[in-house]
Amino acid sequence: MAPNVADSKGSILIDMSSSILVLIDPLVLDGLSAELQRLEPSEVADNPGLIRTLPGPMRVGLHQIEDFAPGAYYISNYDLESVGTDQANESVFDIDTGTLVLADLSHLPRLAQILTWERYDAALTRPPDDETCWLEFTKELGGTFWGILWGDIDTPFKGDGSYRIKAGAPRFHEPLKP
Repeated sequence: MAPNVADSKGSILIDMSSSILVLIDPLVLDGLSAELQRLEPSEVADNPGLIRTLPGPMRVGLHQIEDFAPGAYYISNYDLESVGTDQANESVFDIDTGTLVLADLSHLPRLAQILTWERYDAALTRPPDDETCWLEFTKELGGTFWGILWGDIDTPFKGDGSYRIKAGAPRFHEPLKP
């Protein structure tokens, strides 16, 4: 499988050029595509509360990586924790499709343009060992600045619900290559 798309028990690897990881349901990513494409990542980095001004009933989350250095980071279902729906912190996100899309904030506008619901759905209909679509998204984005986690009832990220990333996650793997 592509390094940024794994089964529900494995870790994924995401390249990060900014210290903020965006957490969003793929249906919300598609539904807010126009708004996300117009988003100025630097404005959101300076004022994370802007993420809560996006329309719709489901929350998009932002996670500030501690002790950030540009590079590759590991994250898995075990790095997420369920929270109450009353949590208002920008780090909390809602999932309705059982799937979480993670993205480097600086690459979110482009990801919103290329990862449409139609293309995502087409990727899901491919045989499990065919990662062509995932690799194509990564190529169009310019790197693995995004990833997907699938919910699993046997992990802390069970699927639908409200979540946040645990303290200390994601874990640094290696510096970005020039």
